[in-house]
Amino acid sequence: EVLEEDEAEIPRVLRTVVELGEPLRGLPRKVKKVRALAQKQAKKAAKRGGQGKPCQFARETPIEKATADVVNSLESVGKTLVSGRKGAVDLLSGDTPIRTKNDGRNVDTWANAISLFVSVGKPQTRGPTSFWERDGELYMTWDGKAAGAHDSDIARVGRSKSAELTPESAGEATDNALLFVRRPPGQFMFCGRLECVGAPKSNDSAVSVRLVDGERVRSSDTYYQLIGCRLAAGEP
Repeated sequence: EVLEEDEAEIPRVLRTVVELGEPLRGLPRKVKKVRALAQKQAKKAAKRGGQGKPCQFARETPIEKATADVVNSLESVGKTLVSGRKGAVDLLSGDTPIRTKNDGRNVDTWANAISLFVSVGKPQTRGPTSFWERDGELYMTWDGKAAGAHDSDIARVGRSKSAELTPESAGEATDNALLFVRRPPGQFMFCGRLECVGAPKSNDSAVSVRLVDGERVRSSDTYYQLIGCRLAAGEP
């Protein structure tokens, strides 16, 4: 039997028995109550999305409140990432656990940056995103509405500007725009920073940007497959 003075704390071995789900027959009444309570809490956790998730979420920072590590990410320009968009989040998050949400937009909004995710088709297929070249520089016209972006996302890309970022200023800039490109079912290549150069008059949801790190993008093994084979000689 469990002594009255011990009722406030079940011995560790009995708690283990409870967690293992051993038959209730022969166990002290207090242990039976603890087991019933544990089962009830497990059911509540499952309804919230699975055991342990509330604690996990408490440790994660919502992506819109997190600071993207833009400076250190630039070392990976031209590289192919793994794990899809999660790989892009991991690249920018450093050691900070990040909580994202799938809301249908092909963008991730950070506190100090916005990431654009572009999927291209066959070279002869014209999509909502087009790449072009002028004076040796790489450019892209991005249709935000076609990407499921909000007006605030499009406006943010429209404010993107080139900057020589330093570690000291990495968290201060709020208009960083970053590009990730893939051809499904392949993985995303990180194309670095974007700088807005204007907007096509024929489409008020589109923004034209320069690939600030274009030279490094060109040196990637997957550049031609993703961008080079569909590059126009001038702005469409």
